[in-house]
Amino acid sequence: MPLDKAQQLDWIHDLYRLGQSDLLQNNANEIFNRILRHIVKGFNAGTGSLALYQGDDNSRLSIVAGIGLPEECMGSVIAHDDGIIGWVIKNRKPLLLKGDVTSDPRFHSPIRREQSSIPSTAICWPLQLNGRVIGALSVNSVDEQACYTEDDLEFGRVLVNLITLVIDNARLHHEKEQRIEQYTIANKYYMEVNQQLEVTRHRLEQSDKRLNDILDSLDSVVWSVTPSTFAPFYLNRAAEDVYGYPVSDFFVQPGLWLDIICPDDRDNVKNCLEQLKNNTIKKSPIASIIRTRNSIGCAAICVIFLIPMRYWRTLMALQPILRNIKMPRIY
Repeated sequence: MPLDKAQQLDWIHDLYRLGQSDLLQNNANEIFNRILRHIVKGFNAGTGSLALYQGDDNSRLSIVAGIGLPEECMGSVIAHDDGIIGWVIKNRKPLLLKGDVTSDPRFHSPIRREQSSIPSTAICWPLQLNGRVIGALSVNSVDEQACYTEDDLEFGRVLVNLITLVIDNARLHHEKEQRIEQYTIANKYYMEVNQQLEVTRHRLEQSDKRLNDILDSLDSVVWSVTPSTFAPFYLNRAAEDVYGYPVSDFFVQPGLWLDIICPDDRDNVKNCLEQLKNNTIKKSPIASIIRTRNSIGCAAICVIFLIPMRYWRTLMALQPILRNIKMPRIY
């Protein structure tokens, strides 16, 4: 680094500020490019690159910033143990390179592009933090009169710890901002969904109320029973007026609605319910004339309609409807 001590201190101070300033509010690419430009300038380099592990599991190594590199390099993924950066990361050792390294056996596939000039010297450092490698940094000098030396390599080894902290701080801040943004979007979405659910719930309540008002205004008895046990889960008020039993009795005694049917007709109703449940009856609803008795023993001749309630071919409920035809007096 061709800077005197005062300049070096200023350079280090400015580097530290890059990781603490309002710059962190920018997008990640801008953050990394500014940091890299500062490093390239400090090492009097012509070009440079910064590669970091990214992805949800930090397993994808890609170039996130570049100075003087071909445009197609930006964002490119570096395979494990591939090229100079791959070697540096795998071995966790910095490298000082001189001239063309195409034939160097250490590098499996160093990339050569026509528009890229061969640097006279280059340095590549692994970026390590708490025992883990987060990426690699390289600077390249094209000035043959100002080649890098082992002293530059060692001096950079000292600085790279600070550089790693600055870069990791910038990355963590950006990831935190991304998570906050994602949580904000998700929270907004859930609030909108909850509002829609509340509107839907209110509409359903109003719809249920209107339906209950309509059913309670009928003089016919309307049930909804489960297809597995035939126990009622809905019964309108007409049951109490017609049969003299409180509506609650039909829920306490699930079989009461069948018990009020005269024994001679009861088996026929049960048989029809079973056939509807098993989908063995093509005709629906089923209508039958039956006899019933109320709580004081008065008989009634009724027509019962048995209606299957299905959803996507699944039987959800059976709907018996009893309508009085004649209520004879018993003396």
